[in-house]
Amino acid sequence: MDFSSIEFYTLAFVVAMAVLGFLMGKRDKGLASTHIVQLSVSSADKPDEADSVSLTLQDDGTILLSRTGLRLGEGETINLVITITGNQCLMVEKKGIKQRRAARQPIHASVELTCLPMNEPLRVRYESQLTTRWAMFTCDFATGGPWHADLRY
Repeated sequence: MDFSSIEFYTLAFVVAMAVLGFLMGKRDKGLASTHIVQLSVSSADKPDEADSVSLTLQDDGTILLSRTGLRLGEGETINLVITITGNQCLMVEKKGIKQRRAARQPIHASVELTCLPMNEPLRVRYESQLTTRWAMFTCDFATGGPWHADLRY
């Protein structure tokens, strides 16, 4: 074999990329599970609350998700689509019922979650389609929390 030929270096490059791709490839995270929940909405105490999300571990083992900084019209609702894959959690906030030209009031939204795995630290990405903001944080339920994150652009 001629080590100075272009065929040798091309073959060596292809083999090196295949080995690198194998080593850096995605690991099997298991099956994804998706849950859709509706947030309970109440009027906010202060209209200028920060756009944020927080998770609190309650005594009964459920997790309370609280959301501030939203404005909704009368009768509008918010749905939360939660997709869990391994220790990754994607929460996407979407508008449920939408009213046209409804006066927007500051609200506080919350929901109790029982679908989150608590056996290992959970990496959460929270996306709001209502405000086009997002946040990322890690929850280690062994420490007890609470966990709080401000949403940003």
